[in-house]
Amino acid sequence: MTKIKEHRTAVVAAVLALLVALAGYQYFVVRAHDRAVASARTEAVAAASSGAVAVLSYRHASVDKDLDAATKRLTGQFLDYYKKFSVTVVAPAAKEKGIDTKATVVGSSIVNAAPDTATALLFVNQSTVSAANMTPTISASSVRVVLKKIDGKWLIEKFDPV
Repeated sequence: MTKIKEHRTAVVAAVLALLVALAGYQYFVVRAHDRAVASARTEAVAAASSGAVAVLSYRHASVDKDLDAATKRLTGQFLDYYKKFSVTVVAPAAKEKGIDTKATVVGSSIVNAAPDTATALLFVNQSTVSAANMTPTISASSVRVVLKKIDGKWLIEKFDPV
């Protein structure tokens, strides 16, 4: 009987060790990933919102500076597109016609998130005035924003109207 008790004790100890290992895995690996995703959701939606405001807002008197500041929130092909579009279309029109535009994010949600990528849906109101029309024109839109975390900073990789 002593050998049977020793065998049972060894089996119970092995099962307990396995349970402790699984609990440790759950706590240190799975929960850490869940915390990283939760953090990504919060950080990414904030970066998407502030980035959208930067991309869509400028004043004709400071348009070059405003657009340049927005590029620091972008990456990849969208950065390349935005630089080209802002220099060839937005800045000249803003200066020539005295256009000022201000965007406000009125709603936001994360569509999906991982520790280093996220997609957000933003609802944006934009108010625009020009030298020819000082009465603000208000437009509403929704934008799908794809973000990538690079060197600890969330940057906009895609910016697509929906």
